[in-house]
Amino acid sequence: MLLIDFIYKKLRTVDQLPKRGKRISKADESYWLGEYISRFPGGYELWLSRQGLLSVYNVFNPKTRRVELSLNGTRFKNNPQSFKIFGIYARPNNQIRAVKLYEFLIKKLNLTLISDQVQSPGGQRIWKQLHRKKSISVYGWNFKTHRYIDVSEGKFKQIYVTSKQIENAEPGKIQNLKGIAKNIRLVACCAD
Repeated sequence: MLLIDFIYKKLRTVDQLPKRGKRISKADESYWLGEYISRFPGGYELWLSRQGLLSVYNVFNPKTRRVELSLNGTRFKNNPQSFKIFGIYARPNNQIRAVKLYEFLIKKLNLTLISDQVQSPGGQRIWKQLHRKKSISVYGWNFKTHRYIDVSEGKFKQIYVTSKQIENAEPGKIQNLKGIAKNIRLVACCAD
């Protein structure tokens, strides 16, 4: 998995939120948010919008009528309980932690989350926090070789390759590093 080491904090942008972060009237909820799924801790609501292969989980604040957090991704055809994450977007100064949304999707909706092949340091922190939770199982998976990768204890860092490592690698090692960056993802599901 490629860790983009030159991004220190993911940009919080309302452009990626439904209605660009503006208020959503009661009459327009289903148009902008899709289908109501569940209550979300803290007095929020969880909605699911589907547009073709893209699925978007939105954490909506019914008091302010705005989306606080939006998680974009897709499901694998052969496993509808999977959710491959493309990106997460938040309203500036929102109070909802991304790890809480991930945990809710795993534990309450029984989804298996799969990371993108590129992560920011903030994304890496989310996965590390999930890894520390006893009720959630996090492991690496090589999508090319179809092999499990142990990420317990100090092995978590081994699945990451930084852009600086590729840049500074000896010619014979560049392809191997690029293969690790391209083929390995993190997977999170309920622990048995």
